[in-house]
Amino acid sequence: MVAGAAALLVAGPIGMVASLFVYRHLKANTKRPRLYWLLLGLVTLPLCWAPLLVLLPEPPPAAPPHAPKQSEPSSVQMTPGQKFLKAKLTELDAIRQTSEFQEFKWSLAGPNPGWPQKLREEAEARNDLSIYEKGGVGMLALLGAEYASSDGADNGNTAQARRDVEEVINTPAR
Repeated sequence: MVAGAAALLVAGPIGMVASLFVYRHLKANTKRPRLYWLLLGLVTLPLCWAPLLVLLPEPPPAAPPHAPKQSEPSSVQMTPGQKFLKAKLTELDAIRQTSEFQEFKWSLAGPNPGWPQKLREEAEARNDLSIYEKGGVGMLALLGAEYASSDGADNGNTAQARRDVEEVINTPAR
């Protein structure tokens, strides 16, 4: 506050003297009175009032950014469709790691014939799946088909399909 008062005492008179100098100079050397009033108002008068800005109160300090709250997995409510998808994804992971899957894939000779098609049929029979979750079922069936073509190994296609299915599973219910 003391620095503001000192700045007002020093800069205020300097601004006033500058204003008078510009006023007399323009009045004596020009035949356009509106021009010198315009220049006086735009250039020198702010010099008189600028020291008053020091007296304005400082803005309050910015609040620190809040860290996003981590939601606990146990507190997240899953819909029945999400639980269904999670169970079927776990089932697919267990199936693809067996030696029978390596040999037979989804053929009729294997222990899980037509698993992707059965998955779709089971999902169609349920009436508690949202459209979004039905899309997740389709992606899960495609993931199963991709695992069959890659002998159960992960690759770029399976990684993307898995991310898509997990996104449907982990999307908060509305």
